Amino acid sequence: MANKVAALLALCLVLVASVQLRETEATEATNFASCFTSCYDECKAEGYGFTHCEMKCDTDCGNQENRGKIHVI
Repeated sequence: MANKVAALLALCLVLVASVQLRETEATEATNFASCFTSCYDECKAEGYGFTHCEMKCDTDCGNQENRGKIHVI
């Protein structure tokens, strides 16, 4: 009986962690997308080309996302 209870608790813990992880990933994807969109629009307005803006914004927003993951400002 104790093994069944322990297995049930472990399953519940895995499910809760899985839901929390999905919510975090969705939020991070939204933050990256909004960062990228605003960066790209600003870059294009400054007269740079597609490839330059794509690489610049991908790098800048990726770095920003990574700093947020390790809580560095």
